[in-house]
Amino acid sequence: MHGNLVVHGLSKKYESVTALHPTTFSVQQGETLGIIGETGSGKSTLAKMLVGLLEPTSGSVHYGDHSLFDLSNKALKHFRQKVQMVFQDPYASLNPRMTIRSILLEPLKIHHLPYASLGETLAAVGLPEDLLTRYPRQLSGGQRQRVAIARALITKPHYLICDEILSALDLSIQGQIANLLNTLKKDYNLTILFIGHDLPMVRYLSDQIAVLHRGSLVEWQPTDQLFTKPQNPYTKQLVQHAQTLSLSL
Repeated sequence: MHGNLVVHGLSKKYESVTALHPTTFSVQQGETLGIIGETGSGKSTLAKMLVGLLEPTSGSVHYGDHSLFDLSNKALKHFRQKVQMVFQDPYASLNPRMTIRSILLEPLKIHHLPYASLGETLAAVGLPEDLLTRYPRQLSGGQRQRVAIARALITKPHYLICDEILSALDLSIQGQIANLLNTLKKDYNLTILFIGHDLPMVRYLSDQIAVLHRGSLVEWQPTDQLFTKPQNPYTKQLVQHAQTLSLSL
């Protein structure tokens, strides 16, 4: 399941509330698309639809030649192996009753994959093997998020959806995880959607940036162009604020 990610007319409406207006964009294979927006802009709704956790009101999602919402049950299982999501809260996304070994083995069992990749994946995210016998409560926040990333990587995915994965971490740890994502993108040839609200961090990680505002995609440009020639008034505010913050540091 290689190829570009193409989203066309994707929307989600809850009775009288529209969480996401029809949205269209694409991501080239091996690139990172950053999705920026304030709380309630539709970012997490979009992420859940992209991995099939939420059914859209309209629209389509294609991973290469595969249409997500037309997949058979068998094909959907393969899809879940190749498209992985990392969630915002490493405290809530890891089962507290399971050891790190069990957490990492679970997706391998589900997809009938060899266990040999366990040590390799831990090394890839910068964790020692002696953590395998520990429980999530015994790890720091940064270590937990690395475990969450390792769990996503262990099935050898082609696409990684990262939903606000830095926001619950200390600033010093955010930089470490961001650098890790850039390394993993190159080493694993990943196509990444990085969803966040911190524009400088999104800029650092992304080849292109899409801006969501009140459930609408208001701008989508290559990263450098978005910062030098923002078109939408909301984007201009975001860029100006990011530049002001940078000057004050």
